[in-house]
Amino acid sequence: MTLDRIEFLSSRPSLEVRDLGRSIAFYQQVLGWRALVTTGEPPTFALVGVDRPLLALAEAAEPAVAGIAACYVDVVGVEALAARCGAEGVEIVAPLTDHPWGMRDLVVRDPDGHLVALGEQVERRGLDL
Repeated sequence: MTLDRIEFLSSRPSLEVRDLGRSIAFYQQVLGWRALVTTGEPPTFALVGVDRPLLALAEAAEPAVAGIAACYVDVVGVEALAARCGAEGVEIVAPLTDHPWGMRDLVVRDPDGHLVALGEQVERRGLDL
């Protein structure tokens, strides 16, 4: 999207977590991500993802947890990812669903209660987004 010659390429949500190590392990085990950057001793902040940071995690005594999906991650292979989440015993808050705006997604709950949507573009049906 361009706005007066300003180009927005992507976004990276930040989530507060109680135990950074536990959260890094969750995202690594369930999504196949890894900690790309950590800071603090012991680490209290991390950028996690695959080839580039997709999510920032910051340790907090009382994490703020949104009542809706705190982040939406676009993926390829959402059915395989849904199966992986099920096999790992991850709480699936909303099962795979096809939406009229052309996305197929599911919503999972991470160890701190954050809702993370994982979705794949499948087919647009009349909506121009």
